[in-house]
Amino acid sequence: MKQNSILSIILLSFFLITHKIQSQAGCVNGTPNWCSGNVIKTSSRNGNGSLGNSFNLCRTGLDYVTSTRRLGQRFSPPGLIQPASFLVSGIPAGAVIEAAFLYAGTSGNGIGITAAITNPLLAVSNFPMSIIGAGNDKCWGYAGSFSYRADVTSIISGNGNYTISGLPVGATNDTDGATLLIIYSVPSGTFNGCISIDDGSIVNTSSNGTQSDLVSFTACGSTVTSLPGARAFGMFSDLQLNNSVFTFNGTIAPYSFDWWNFVEVATTVTNTQTSANFTAFYPADCVNWVAAGMYTRCSLVVTTPTLGQWGMLLFVVVMIGLSSVYLLQRQLHYAGTSSQSLGAFNFNYLAILTSIYNNRKQFVYTNIVFALSMAILFALAIQFAGYSLTEYDIPGALLLGFVLSIFISYFRNTSK
Repeated sequence: MKQNSILSIILLSFFLITHKIQSQAGCVNGTPNWCSGNVIKTSSRNGNGSLGNSFNLCRTGLDYVTSTRRLGQRFSPPGLIQPASFLVSGIPAGAVIEAAFLYAGTSGNGIGITAAITNPLLAVSNFPMSIIGAGNDKCWGYAGSFSYRADVTSIISGNGNYTISGLPVGATNDTDGATLLIIYSVPSGTFNGCISIDDGSIVNTSSNGTQSDLVSFTACGSTVTSLPGARAFGMFSDLQLNNSVFTFNGTIAPYSFDWWNFVEVATTVTNTQTSANFTAFYPADCVNWVAAGMYTRCSLVVTTPTLGQWGMLLFVVVMIGLSSVYLLQRQLHYAGTSSQSLGAFNFNYLAILTSIYNNRKQFVYTNIVFALSMAILFALAIQFAGYSLTEYDIPGALLLGFVLSIFISYFRNTSK
């Protein structure tokens, strides 16, 4: 049982390494950290009069879902009475919740807000919301306009009804509405997804006003032209007319005003594109632009493993081979059969360990020589071939050197 467990662990390691190598290949013009699925940046910036980058992520099977509700009580018809239900759907089984944010926009004086959320499993948590931007009053006679955001990842349990309360409404502070944005990934997915979000506050108070934002992003891979390929989105507070024009990445985004709007449209990006221009034209409306974002999705592309990745794969393959021979030897031993029947595949593991121990200086020296050789090779590749180190290269090279040193030491000493 113990022997089978060891072999299972080694096989699982081989699967995880090969899957990781495949999953990082979908990113085209990003850094190695971006392509391996690390969050590049999250911030609580104070975007007064601007939107600034707050979140970036690429992962295998990455996508997002949203739920948006109108909450304000100063207009007619008024929004939902809190606690308000936010229905979430579309998260597939087996998904990993990567991040979730609650966005809201208010007319008021910037009061502190703590949102209370009950998830579908009836768990309850309170989330203080950060002011991520502020501007002038949106033509209502309030003290100003404010954008809020809270990281609510910990309360997300999947699809279902999320009940939210604690957002102020009334004569002093009135919340136009809120959006629950949930970003998830499916490790077994057949595509690579990337998302970038800018947020803050750009308030328009003039007729025929035009505002803009440049969203920087990394395309996930080859050219994508439609849903569920590339999507552009924005969040707008106090939108109350249908004649505004939103152009996201060159694509006009249709909408139907609801005082608080999450506006989304399919768009086209190329695999070399690094930014998208967003514009909002308001013929006669006072609006707070709270967020803008880009999402791209592409099929995974298997790339040739790097030297370090080959090292890790070779290490796992050798370990599988040696473990398999060891298990066969043990089974033959317990069955009363000589392991000599394995022929050239019969190994005396005690002799291998003894040989390495008796020649440990030589073993260490071989490792050092190999490590220095790899360091020189990487330096030359970086300097003259434009190579960029990946997260696998250093540990992979060390593991490869370790395996080669074992075989060199063993065969050198047994041949004497």
